[in-house]
Amino acid sequence: WHIDYLLREAELLKAYLIPSEKRLEEKLSLEIAKYGEPVEGFGAGDVRVSTNLYRFEKEPDSVLIEILERLGLEWKRVKSREEIIEFGERK
Repeated sequence: WHIDYLLREAELLKAYLIPSEKRLEEKLSLEIAKYGEPVEGFGAGDVRVSTNLYRFEKEPDSVLIEILERLGLEWKRVKSREEIIEFGERK
């Protein structure tokens, strides 16, 4: 991922942490692509998708949480190392 580039151009508001031993990058990207506008060429060199960065017109939290829950994934939404906003457990 070109996170260094992104952080020079934008403010990080929150992040989703998804602990897993499985490679989920491609599966998550394909699901998110159904809802967001792709930004081509960001972090997808070793998978079949063209990007892992998507633009949303509105706040994407509800979409992301729905995807994570549908896939039965454990997750945490954080603003900083100290502040966990919300979490979901594996089902």
